[in-house]
Amino acid sequence: MKNSSLESSRKRMTVLTYIALILGAIIMVFPFLWMILTSFKTVAESNAVPPVIFPSTFRWENFQEAAASLPFLKLYLNTGLMILFRVICAVAFSSMAGYAFAMLEFRGKKLLFGIVLVQMSLPSQIFIIPQYQMVAKMGLATLRGQFSTNFPILMAGSLLAMLPMVILYLIFQKQFIEGIASTGGK
Repeated sequence: MKNSSLESSRKRMTVLTYIALILGAIIMVFPFLWMILTSFKTVAESNAVPPVIFPSTFRWENFQEAAASLPFLKLYLNTGLMILFRVICAVAFSSMAGYAFAMLEFRGKKLLFGIVLVQMSLPSQIFIIPQYQMVAKMGLATLRGQFSTNFPILMAGSLLAMLPMVILYLIFQKQFIEGIASTGGK
């Protein structure tokens, strides 16, 4: 009797766990699904109250307008080069600094090491406002479109910008999962 009670309790917990996981997955996937659906809508459909979930017709022109508004290939190339040089510089300078902190004795070593640790612990988000202020002083922060937003074009552009990351993830998915699994406790 006690054994069947324990078994039904486990089944109940398993069902509740799956329900929680499914709800969590829906919450995580919903913004991406909304972005995809909105990228195909008209401006009126994207601003409608109550919200229109599915577009009446799929407007592929939104992607053409988004691609024409920004030079995406040039932006992808610039991003790739920036990442490449950042990684090269980070590896080179971090290796040299690590060697100096580990093997050499010099005056102010602890202070410099503390500064390096503090700099590494600062979140990058604290630089957003100063960067915006710098861009605004250069006159590059304009208020175009401040009273209306073309959400379909914005979402189409966001999808185009996100596309390389999704492709890389799909190509290297096995390696990502193996890396996560190998770092977890077993």
